[in-house]
Amino acid sequence: MVEITTKIKCSDDERIVKEIKKTLDEIGAKRNFKGYRMWITAAMYVINKSKSVYEEYEMKEVYEHISKRHKSTYTKSERAMRYVLDDLDKEKIKKFFGVPYKITNSTFLILLIDKVEDRLKSAAY
Repeated sequence: MVEITTKIKCSDDERIVKEIKKTLDEIGAKRNFKGYRMWITAAMYVINKSKSVYEEYEMKEVYEHISKRHKSTYTKSERAMRYVLDDLDKEKIKKFFGVPYKITNSTFLILLIDKVEDRLKSAAY
């Protein structure tokens, strides 16, 4: 089980989606991949679903939501999202997020949400 937390207020989904896209674009994710749209859906799902700061999620739950939303299967959704990561420069991703370890789908989701959260906080000030 992976713990994913967020402190983002969900009052402005459009602004959050814009920041998610900006972050994905900065690391070189290709917009024409189906997994690109799935990453946006996954991040928005976790952000909107968080009732408390320390809500826990299993990636299985996230994949199930994505597969329903994108009319796909659990396995195809996981693979499409992983394909986006596999296509990127691993060292660039590690440097961008400031981490030395391998980035998996669950790790990437946490890092993506944290980066978006930080940007929205700094924009508010």
